[in-house]
Amino acid sequence: DLLNITGTWAYAAGTSRTVNVPVGARVIGIAASRGGSFTVAGGETITVPTGGSVNIWPHGNVTAPQIIFTGTTTYFVEYVS
Repeated sequence: DLLNITGTWAYAAGTSRTVNVPVGARVIGIAASRGGSFTVAGGETITVPTGGSVNIWPHGNVTAPQIIFTGTTTYFVEYVS
């Protein structure tokens, strides 16, 4: 299902760290702000502009990834399982 965003909602939030989304959970939103970078499931580095933000809405199409936030001021990952 390309838009599978139903299920039990949960989130992770903080400054900089590695987020391991639980097995079977589907990511519905990723946000980071004020500098630094992050990667999703070992992909390419996504740079967060200094003083800006990046928001990604994979709509449940990313399942149980590891998301690594480096040097970010804040991050938020929401997912359903």
